[in-house]
Amino acid sequence: MKFESMITIKRSASIIVMSMLLFLASCAPEETPTPTDARDKIIGTYSCEETENGSSVTTFDIVLKKSTTSTDGLLIDNFYNIGNQYTTTATISSNVLSIKQQNVSSIGFIGDGNFNGTNKITFSYKATVGGTANNCTATATKQ
Repeated sequence: MKFESMITIKRSASIIVMSMLLFLASCAPEETPTPTDARDKIIGTYSCEETENGSSVTTFDIVLKKSTTSTDGLLIDNFYNIGNQYTTTATISSNVLSIKQQNVSSIGFIGDGNFNGTNKITFSYKATVGGTANNCTATATKQ
C-alpha cells in the first residue's frame, strides 16, 4: 500500500511538473513596441512653391532627410533653389521646423516651418544674399 501511494504521489508530482513546464513554455514574451522616429513622417521629396519679397512664385523640388548627428535634425537639399548639392539644416519639434541662422553657399538663412502632419510644410524665412535680406514664404507639398 505504501508502495502504491508513493507511485501515485510520484505520478501526481510528475503531472504537476509537466503541466507547469508546458504552461511556462507556452507563454511568449510580450513584444515591446519599436520606438518610431518622429521625422519619418516628414522625410521625402517635396514640390516647393516659393515667393520672395512678394514677387512671383518660383517652383522647385526640395528633399528632406534625417540628420545622422541628432535625433531631431533634418537636412534640406536645394532649399531656396540653390542646388541639390547644398544642404540647409533644420530641427523639428512636434510639427514645427526651426532653421537656425546658418550660411549655405554664401546665403544666410533663418526661419521656421510648420508641417501639417501629412504632406505639407509652410515655410517663412529670410535669405540674405550679398547683404540684402529677402523675406520668403513657401509651401512645400510632398510628392
